[in-house]
Amino acid sequence: MIFSKIVRAFVGGFSDAVSGAIAGIVASTQVVYYGVAQKLKPTPSKSHYTFNLRDISKIFQGVCSSDQKSTQQAVDVVRIWVHEN
Repeated sequence: MIFSKIVRAFVGGFSDAVSGAIAGIVASTQVVYYGVAQKLKPTPSKSHYTFNLRDISKIFQGVCSSDQKSTQQAVDVVRIWVHEN
């Protein structure tokens, strides 16, 4: 809910297609995060990285770095999201 509100506030001036894609992007980010967290659990032999909320925030920082001129359709914001993931 936090990231949804942050990104919705950022894309408030963007097109309706971009604004409409935000709910799907937030939900998909959660799916990716939980999938990675399940597959890459730290073990005593490989405890070098633990995924946390900071990783999710970096994805949305990248999405929020887009500009209105180059992000006019939903596919544009999805491409940015895929790149940040």
